[in-house]
Amino acid sequence: MYYSGLIKAESYVVQLARDGKANEKSLQLAYHRALAHRMNVVADATWPLLGFVIAGIGIHGLVTIADKNNSSHY
Repeated sequence: MYYSGLIKAESYVVQLARDGKANEKSLQLAYHRALAHRMNVVADATWPLLGFVIAGIGIHGLVTIADKNNSSHY
């Protein structure tokens, strides 16, 4: 979702730098927009990974509890 925005933002920064007509302020603004898109792309990958880790810990806890309950009946 954000990846296409990142490509557009990076392309715009390169275009501004190559034109040579842009001033420092517009280059900085374009760079920081690209940086914001880059952080969004990282966040899009991080949250699902974190969710899977938390789910895995929860499933491991349920299995461990079930194993303790089954072993106490013998």
